[in-house]
Amino acid sequence: MPKKLIMMLSLTCACFVGCGPKTVEERAEAGDAGAQARLGYMYFTGEWMTGPSSNWGKQGAPQDAKEAFKWYRLAADQGLADAQCALGEMYEKGKGVPQDYVQAYAWYSLAVRGNYPEMIMDHLPEEMTPEQIARAQELARELDKKIYGAK
Repeated sequence: MPKKLIMMLSLTCACFVGCGPKTVEERAEAGDAGAQARLGYMYFTGEWMTGPSSNWGKQGAPQDAKEAFKWYRLAADQGLADAQCALGEMYEKGKGVPQDYVQAYAWYSLAVRGNYPEMIMDHLPEEMTPEQIARAQELARELDKKIYGAK
């Protein structure tokens, strides 16, 4: 095998093995939707990951609903249904954001599009007026178009 090819393969392998973001925080900052959602969960619950995947170690994540919302929103804007469902729950219960059934309904609608069961939002219409439901459906369409494009 030519030396040049061996050198290129070695550099390529080294980059895949040793380069790039390693912790949840680094992956989230780099735009990884799964890591962003995990970081949102960690901030929301105060639970932690131990080992090399997190800088927090055993002391846990600082519980911060506003920071959780930030990370969930970044992941939700990339189409991650878990994060969309989490935003729906935060809006529904008013955790980290003002309680807003219109926003909750819209985010739950997107999570349903991402294969969540419709039952996650079945109870909301009982809390909402017909006008709120119509606004929520319109907001869901706008978010859908923004996130998934005109499909």
